[in-house]
Amino acid sequence: DKARRDPKCGKARQLLAVPFVGKDRPSTQSEFSHPDVTIGFTIMAYRLHGMRQPDLHNLFRIMIEDMKTENTVRYHRRQACKTYVDMVVRAGGLVKGFSDTCLWLDDMKDEDLESFRKRQKEMLSKVEQSADESVSGWIATSKLRMWRLEQLDLGDMEQRKVLFDLLGRSPLAIQYLLENMVFLPGTGTLDASANQLTASGQE
Repeated sequence: DKARRDPKCGKARQLLAVPFVGKDRPSTQSEFSHPDVTIGFTIMAYRLHGMRQPDLHNLFRIMIEDMKTENTVRYHRRQACKTYVDMVVRAGGLVKGFSDTCLWLDDMKDEDLESFRKRQKEMLSKVEQSADESVSGWIATSKLRMWRLEQLDLGDMEQRKVLFDLLGRSPLAIQYLLENMVFLPGTGTLDASANQLTASGQE
């Protein structure tokens, strides 16, 4: 977080794991020079601590951009939208218009849709009974009525709060961020060639 506030800080130090010189004391300059070590420790850091708020913002910015590139297909059939629904469902939530098996409701058979409606009603009933009127209670009920990807507004703090609570530690969400931003060649973190993958040991 300190690195993010420094305008001179490189992208690698903001997104990749860095060496520590002591307990809770990250090195101010040094970086891992071996790419396998950098990649391994970065994956561990995201899996152990989850994503930060700026990471989540970057994740959905990328997903929305990917969604917009498939402009000849209906939203619910676009790959980015399907991936988002899968993330939410595996994290224990539900997306409006989709079932708990990630199917678009209009594509389901009548008996399957009826069965899902019963499960959905039971899930909402359990959450509403245990949830109070606090912020955490509102978040718990919102997780079962999640916005579709095309409905997300990254400037809406309420949406971001619910998304962070649900997907901040989601393995699928972390994987998408790592593959499409953090480890993507040419983004200023890791450099790649056809024969070799390298990481800089210093700025």
